[in-house]
Amino acid sequence: MMHEILTKSQWVQRQFARAVSGFVPLRNGKIIPVRFAFRCLYCGEFFGQKEAEEHFGQTREEYNRARDFDVMTTKVNIFPENSHSGELSDL
Repeated sequence: MMHEILTKSQWVQRQFARAVSGFVPLRNGKIIPVRFAFRCLYCGEFFGQKEAEEHFGQTREEYNRARDFDVMTTKVNIFPENSHSGELSDL
């Protein structure tokens, strides 16, 4: 069986063309529903969860833990100085 050799750009274009059908092919030969695929914002390639974790360099659990920590420790000033005079008419 001959395998076609594609550049990264050609592969991503092929994936995207197939994704409009609701399913996307992965490099490992599987075809999965788009709703279960992870797409890289930078290179555009679709991945299954395991491949995405390798591509992005962290597991979903690690990402969620880091995100939850950031949300819990980020300080937000909901009333920045000079945002309003305090008058009800300014709301």
